[in-house]
This record gives sequence, structure tokens and C-alpha cells, in this order.
Amino acid sequence: MVLQVVVAPAQAQDSSHLGYFFQTGGAIKFSDADSKAPGYACCVVAADHYGIVVYSDLSSVYVAHTNKLLAAASKELKSPEVLDPATVCIAALAMPGVTALSLSADQLLLGCVAGSTVQVYSLPKLLHHQSDGPVHTLELGKKILQFSWCPNDVTTYLALTFDRVLVQGSLPVGFGPLADSVECACWSPDGQFVAYSSGNKLLVTAPDWRESAFTVAISPAEDEDGDGNFIVDSITWTSWEGQPTAAPQGLKAMLTSYLTIQTLDEDPGCGTHEWPYLQHAYVPGWQLLVHGHRKSCDDHIRLMTFNDDEATALDQGETKLVAAVPTVDAGENFIVGMAVDFSDQESIPHPMDQEKPDVPASCILLVATLDGVLRLYRLANFQQLDAGLARQPAAVPDSLPPAFTTALAAAKVAQQVDEVAFNQRHQQQQQQPKSEEAAAAVALPSDDFDELDEDIEQQQQQQQQMPDGAGSDNDSTSAVG
Repeated sequence: MVLQVVVAPAQAQDSSHLGYFFQTGGAIKFSDADSKAPGYACCVVAADHYGIVVYSDLSSVYVAHTNKLLAAASKELKSPEVLDPATVCIAALAMPGVTALSLSADQLLLGCVAGSTVQVYSLPKLLHHQSDGPVHTLELGKKILQFSWCPNDVTTYLALTFDRVLVQGSLPVGFGPLADSVECACWSPDGQFVAYSSGNKLLVTAPDWRESAFTVAISPAEDEDGDGNFIVDSITWTSWEGQPTAAPQGLKAMLTSYLTIQTLDEDPGCGTHEWPYLQHAYVPGWQLLVHGHRKSCDDHIRLMTFNDDEATALDQGETKLVAAVPTVDAGENFIVGMAVDFSDQESIPHPMDQEKPDVPASCILLVATLDGVLRLYRLANFQQLDAGLARQPAAVPDSLPPAFTTALAAAKVAQQVDEVAFNQRHQQQQQQPKSEEAAAAVALPSDDFDELDEDIEQQQQQQQQMPDGAGSDNDSTSAVG
């Protein structure tokens, strides 16, 4: 089924009218290495159940408590001094080239993507200093653009490879292609469905529900600039109340625009054709989407609310209320990761009137930027003074759940079987050329026989050229001698 929708401008409202505001919390830099994160990078995730942040600057992966980072963050926002990870981090893993991080639904399994490989770590083992090594390794054979765990199955995952093939797999079983010519993909919040795009079409399906999938063909807004051609390069899915046997009714497509870098070669900081470009973090308690576009050169961090099935884009007119991203010496700075945590913290002075009561703490927004800096912002609402969203982090369990342990054990067995089969095939391939060479050596005459045949032929030619009788004298002489 194909559903046609036309993009219409989203409603707009000033964020200060609804009370939302940011307060800068500082910046963290763990190394001087130039990150050069690609356009599709996702360099920070938050285990908000436990108040834990995982961050990659493409030289190492760092694991730390959010509140410790907030306390240690430098107030020098543009060029913070390098901070020794040992002073604030639970773990610092020397893993160069990690472009994407992903946490399982229960936030206990961490996937670190580098090239075509996903190193899987146990967060309990890292936090309790039991082991800093991976519990499993996934090798997909092709560079990975996106990787995400299923929200309702801790062993199942989606991956988008560099040749735009969408892969679905599980730890104990393996993986296989789900679709090709895919620009981006994401799970539904309940993990029952998958949304992915191909060109300007949005498709909704599920691994066991292909025949009932539906497609949304999106037409651009009538007054939109350009030639009308576009692709859906990024997707996020915040809520879903549809039924698995029917396409949704009353679909709408609403437009909110960015001011972005759009040159032919794009900016070196963006990469060329390296989408998905969307960075986002969702605050369920407020139905608030914090989002940013990788190529945005203005208003890097923006807000959108979802109420009564309507999306409202929040303009941030008050400069002192925004989450500013400073530029870098080489030019524009870009967002390469975004996450939100709810660790409890002290209240915030009212941003508009110091005489009014303090604002309850709610969220800590963590933003990774291209200059290798992790930036922290406090997000709150001065119109909701009764209670904020901040909470006491839960204690991290001592070990992974039994389902993880069983799945990982099965995955290791399957991996060992595959390795044995691969080694056997490799040995057979190595031995086959040698067997063929030996057979050829037996079947074909040697060089010595070739030379003997040439000598006999030369002697016969010489005898034919001798005068009559010469041959008899030679024979008798030889006999007498």
C-alpha cells in the first residue's frame, strides 16, 4: 500500500512562551586528536537509567557518570584544556575510529562501531571493573553507517552498511539483508516495526511482516525552494499507536527547515554524501524532541514538541536561552552526537527573573562536536516549577541478565563453528593448487626428456648429410676400437 502525503509547514512558537531554556554546563576534552567524524557519526549515548555517558572522540571511548562530567566540565567553552580521563572516567577504552555507539534497550549492552566491526561490551563489567574487554564481536564485512539494538529484544539489531543495504540480525543466529537502496533506518519505539527510507519514500515494515508493509510517498511543500527532488536522509521515531495489520490513517508530513551548508562538495566537516545527518534526543516526559542537523551552520540545537498529534517547531529568539555551539578556528563546527540524561542535580536560577523561584532540574543534554569536545547543557522549563524530570540514577546490576549470557554463549559457539568451517575451506583451497601442480608434473615430460629427444633428432640429421660409405667406416672403426 502506498500512502501519499504532502509536506506542510509545521506550526511555530517561541520556546520561551512554553518555558523551555538551556543553560551551558561546560565542555570536556579528553585528547588533542582531530576527530574528523564522518557525517553519519553518532559519538555519544546516555544510559539514563544509570546516569552514565559513553563518548567517543575517535581516539578512545570514555565511560563516565554524567554528574562527574558536569562537575569537571571546563567553563572555557571554545577551547577547553585537555582533561585526564582517569580523573573522571570509569573506563577509557583505547579504540580508535569508533564512529557510532549504541545501547541495548535495558542499557546494559554497548555496541561500538568501527569500520565493518561492532565490538560489544558489558556495561556492568566496565562499571564494576570486572573486565574492559568486549564480550562479543560482530563482523559484517562492510563499513557500517548505522547500528541500533532492538527496543524489545536485547539480542537483535539493525545495521545499515556503506553500500546502502539494511541488515537485520541477532547475536545467536547471525544476520541477513532486509532491504537495499536504503538511506537510513530506525526501530519503532516498541521494537515491532522498522522504518526506513529509499529516495523520497518512507517504508514501514517488520522482519516477519513484509507482506503487510506500507509505503509513504512524500511530496515537497509547494512553496519550497529547489527543484522538488529530495531524499529522506534521516529518521527518528518517537511514538507509535498503529496496528500491525493495517496502515495508519490521517498521516501528516510537517516541515521545519534548517540553514545548512549546501555547496557542491559540501563542507569537509560534513563529509560528502555521508548521511544520515540527523542528531536527536527525545524527552518523553515533555514530548519534546531535541534535534540538530549535521550540516547546520546556524541554530545547531533546536526543539520540537508533539501535542494532540501536531508538531510545533520552537523558535529560540532569546539568545541567552539557547544551547550555543561555538565555531572553531578552521570555520564552522558541527554536531556529531546527541544524548540526554536525567541524573538528579541542583536547581537552576530562573533565567528571566532572578527574584522568581529557582527552576527544578530536569535534563542534561550531551552534545559531541567535530572539534573533539563533549559539551554539556542543562535543559529545563521555568513554567513548570512544581517538579522537574531529574531523578536518582539506579544502581547498575553486577552482571548481564541470563538472556544476554545465553545469547552470547550461543553466538560464540556459532562463531567458532563458522571459524572452523572457514579454516577448513581455506586449507582445501591452499592444498588444491599443490595437488594440481603435482599431477601436472607427472603427466607432462620433463625437461631432460625434451633435451634427449632434441639430441637424437640432431644425430639423425647429421647422418643424413654424410657421403655414402662414411657411415660404414665409422661403424667399423667404432667396433674395432
